[in-house]
Amino acid sequence: MDEKTLFSAHPAMFKYKPISFSACKLMALAGLILPLVLEDFSWILGGILFAIGASCLLFWWISTLFITLTITEKRTILQKGFFSRHISEVFHTNIRSIEIEQTLIQRLFNTGTIRLASAASSGFEIEVAGIKEPLILKKMINDCRRVGHADNDMNPNTQGDD
Repeated sequence: MDEKTLFSAHPAMFKYKPISFSACKLMALAGLILPLVLEDFSWILGGILFAIGASCLLFWWISTLFITLTITEKRTILQKGFFSRHISEVFHTNIRSIEIEQTLIQRLFNTGTIRLASAASSGFEIEVAGIKEPLILKKMINDCRRVGHADNDMNPNTQGDD
């Protein structure tokens, strides 16, 4: 049973939180420039600023690198983790609801949070923040749900006796 992968991505960094991303980047950049502009012990302050800004960006990048959302023709799969792994998957025919959350800035950059709930769960089984094009993903999943339900309706093994 081969499945075609329709979408696979990691969460965005800049587009999801551009202000936080810019602040970290400016802090690292200020840490590099400060010792060139000022004298005396400015290299200590510059080193501290650079270390904080660069480490924030590095840890953020690593955390997004090990989160992957994959949408196939039949299911949506969320994989998290490097040392320990957490995998959630929901078959499209079992999805009860899809929720998209976007702030104004996220709408401008076309990112947001997508949440999927299945019929077997009281909460959200899959939740990914910072994913690109969440409305297109929602449409993609809904299209797959329609195809999956149509396939089940046409399958004689799933229909009752007349």
